[in-house]
Amino acid sequence: MKFKILITISIVCIVQIANAQFTINNGENSMTISSRFSMYAQRRLILDSGQVSRKKDLMNINRLQLVLKGNKGKNIKYDATFDIAALIIKANDPQNPAILDANATYTGFKAFDVIAGWGKVPYSRQNQVSFFESAFWHRPEITGGILFSRRDAGVTLHKNLFHKLINLYGGIYTGLGEATLTNGNDPSGGVEYISRADFSYPTRYKYTEIDITHSVVPMFSLGANGRYAKKILPDGTNFAALSNGEFGNKVINGEKYTYGADFAFQYQGFSFQAEIHQLKNVMQDSLDANLQPIQGRILPVSFTNKTFYSGGAFVQANYHSKKLKSTFCVRYEQMNLNNFVEGEQRRLSFAYAYMLKGTKSMVKVSFYTIDSKEVIDPFGYKQEIRLGWQVIL
Repeated sequence: MKFKILITISIVCIVQIANAQFTINNGENSMTISSRFSMYAQRRLILDSGQVSRKKDLMNINRLQLVLKGNKGKNIKYDATFDIAALIIKANDPQNPAILDANATYTGFKAFDVIAGWGKVPYSRQNQVSFFESAFWHRPEITGGILFSRRDAGVTLHKNLFHKLINLYGGIYTGLGEATLTNGNDPSGGVEYISRADFSYPTRYKYTEIDITHSVVPMFSLGANGRYAKKILPDGTNFAALSNGEFGNKVINGEKYTYGADFAFQYQGFSFQAEIHQLKNVMQDSLDANLQPIQGRILPVSFTNKTFYSGGAFVQANYHSKKLKSTFCVRYEQMNLNNFVEGEQRRLSFAYAYMLKGTKSMVKVSFYTIDSKEVIDPFGYKQEIRLGWQVIL
């Protein structure tokens, strides 16, 4: 605890002293060095009587990121982002991994750009929004990395059309997501294919949640996503540790189809986002644990068809007041981890951000309340509140 307090005090002092990003330029080559920092205090309310060994009230360094961006010549750009706080605790959290980006983009082809390395996969609009561009302290559960990966190693092709009104993405990835960097070989030998297309009008729509500029013309964006993975494990083998995710269904022994759609709108400080996602999981083994969630009963293949479904959706509305330097947000989300388990998760969240210097320095508070009847993910609490500060240098 004393070590965390010392680190926190040191970071705050560094943030106060530093006042700008640094750029190194050598002819056609350049590199920009910047940092991002956030910390919060958390309190969980209305605890279940059976709760054991769960963090409740704490003060924590949420992010301490070092960002390196640059270009080599005219056609190569690179991005390397590391989270020192996550490195210290060796975190494998999909929402806050130790390495956020380690990739390069080649723009020399006329047909498309090529992005190779580690970073966010082109699936879900909300996944592309930076944490530091949001008034919330956490992403919706459905897009937070529980059911599908947010980052992976692979190759992405990107093409934009009509002055970036249309963006097209397609790529091939390991399919192990955030577990890729901390684990070795995948015995299944399978990969994952991911694609996305979005259309904006009347101008380019950036991946942001808050309409800070107060758009004078109504703007919207509509997107569609898809991903497919086939990973068949040889007898006697298993996926690497943590690959399957918290509930054992993020990476499966079989075929995984994931598809979704999203919509975003902004005008005069008001903005709105909505997403829906559906997952079809076809298991290789009819006795897989994901097909037997009802009190350990063995369900017949005639009933399960070796297939279970997951999915969910969220809607979010935001309003930014220039006069008050404030952003007000509300979000409702629903998720079903497994259709063989009765019940679902529902969350209602509120967020407020006071902008000391736009999104580069914000005090944020978020509160959410949970209504979950899905026994596969029993919560030890019903409500949570977080208050903290973020800085971008």
